[in-house]
Amino acid sequence: MDRHPLTLAELTDRAEEIQAEAWGRNLPTARLAHLIAHLFTPDPPPFYDLPPAQWETLHIIQAEPGVNASEIARRREVTPRAALNAVTQLERAGLIRTELITEGQNIRACYPVEAP
Repeated sequence: MDRHPLTLAELTDRAEEIQAEAWGRNLPTARLAHLIAHLFTPDPPPFYDLPPAQWETLHIIQAEPGVNASEIARRREVTPRAALNAVTQLERAGLIRTELITEGQNIRACYPVEAP
């Protein structure tokens, strides 16, 4: 596929087409927006190639900075271990940072890393 910048109107039209095609496939809105942006961005940033679990986790962290892995697990309806794995991968990729909030239990708050 040839990637080229689109006008906002063209992107909106294409987004509506893709959303209509995806109707009934139960794609989360954030993931759908990610797919649309990935299709039409000439040089996508590194987070565009994230697996769905990491993408959903990053979206939650961006929406509510300071959230911890247990809350992410509840929102994603996955095990705490799965949420912690996604958080760890995002931190290794440099897309989020964590801060220790409860030392004895090793509970960490997650924050998005600001783009340079």
